[in-house]
Amino acid sequence: MNSANPKDQQAHRKRGKIIFKNKPKFSEFEAHQAFNERREKLIPLIEKFISGHTFFKDKEVQVSYMQRGVGSIVCLIESLDGKFILKIPLSINFATGEAEFLEKWTSVGIKTPKIFETGKIGGHHYTVMEYISEPALNEKYSGAQLLAMNVFVDLGKTLRKMHEPRAKGFGRMVNGNGEFDTFHRWILSDEIQRRIKYVRDNKVLGEEHGSLENALSALNNFIDTQQGTSYCHDDFNVSNIFATEPITVFDPNPKFNIGYLDLARSMLPGITKEKSTENEQLTLGYFGDERYDDKVLHSALMLNCYIKSFDWHKKKKQEFIEGARRYLSRRRELVS
Repeated sequence: MNSANPKDQQAHRKRGKIIFKNKPKFSEFEAHQAFNERREKLIPLIEKFISGHTFFKDKEVQVSYMQRGVGSIVCLIESLDGKFILKIPLSINFATGEAEFLEKWTSVGIKTPKIFETGKIGGHHYTVMEYISEPALNEKYSGAQLLAMNVFVDLGKTLRKMHEPRAKGFGRMVNGNGEFDTFHRWILSDEIQRRIKYVRDNKVLGEEHGSLENALSALNNFIDTQQGTSYCHDDFNVSNIFATEPITVFDPNPKFNIGYLDLARSMLPGITKEKSTENEQLTLGYFGDERYDDKVLHSALMLNCYIKSFDWHKKKKQEFIEGARRYLSRRRELVS
């Protein structure tokens, strides 16, 4: 008697010369329901795409859906010609720029996966890129090992170099530039205002943690002194960096912004702790002996806390919220 689950049998059935080994991961969070629906619709289109692609048709191919992250569908495609990654962001609007950002960082000496092809599947952008066999830094090393090896110093140096290419505008990539021509217009965008309003309405953060308006003013004044913006990763952390030599940067949430805001985004996990050696190393690597503006960095951290607390609250990650509250309260005088 065959006791195998019929769905598992279906997932492993052979279509032509292509074997799909599993199904993509679906999120359990209600906030991701729209992404789950798009994922469901994309599955047959992905199978058709791979089956008919000149790289893979008429070849023995195995396809595995990677079980990490919820914002994209990621497939590992294996054939006699090698291994490839097919990545499809589930956001329909503005989900562009990953290939351009990776190639821009490659041009300044950062190691990134090689891009083979970009296009659209079912209205969604896709990228076919090089498969990297090494694990991510957080998978290969413990937190204590990463600190002992001063890895975060190296990450700070890497992020600073990634910010060297200059750009125009803020937010997601639209026609090669930022969606918004000024920081002020980006802050007033529906997405940012929706997050700020939610955080305030649900009393996640408030004036007792410092003045967001003063923080935004400090950031705007600083931006007025800068020449353009940078290509920002917006999710630069040890889970999105392969443990190669040198390290390989991947999986950005490509945004145009100033370096302080991108650095602050990477510092968010650290500020939830009483003492963060990770952030000490990050800032040392990023700024070196250069003096930096502590008020601007704190203002960038505060804005990132408002943006990210929206997700923390919906996912009931109370420990992150409490850590952010403690940190902002301790340093609220910087924006008072």
